[in-house]
Amino acid sequence: MHIERTSWIPVLFLSAKGQSADRVKGLNKGADVYMVKPFEPEELVAQVESSLKQTIRWKEHQAKGGENGSRIQVPFDVQLTPTELKVVQFVARGLANREIAEELNVSQRTVESHVSNMLGKTNLHNRTELARWAIENQMA
Repeated sequence: MHIERTSWIPVLFLSAKGQSADRVKGLNKGADVYMVKPFEPEELVAQVESSLKQTIRWKEHQAKGGENGSRIQVPFDVQLTPTELKVVQFVARGLANREIAEELNVSQRTVESHVSNMLGKTNLHNRTELARWAIENQMA
């Protein structure tokens, strides 16, 4: 399966697990919407319609070149270490630092250090910009 071809499709989780930790876990695993059972059918329809509208807006924005055609700008000579490259790939996939730490079998603090170092090297302001830069430059 080519994840690039389907990554724009919104994901809705319908679950009987309604604790905050369950919702956070679902959202961290990739849900765009997390609904707890029982739910009203009208709410489900509204969530689906809202997700589809958001997707359409995003696709239209991308078709126009996004951000007025501008790409994230970083210094031309940025060099990432192999570990930083792995971390930025996970960031671009939307994983939290805790999840990245588990994937790489390192501490969460180590991941935070790598993210902080990359933000310094690239002059970017946050993880969202870092993820966008990685995606635009086909690192993810």
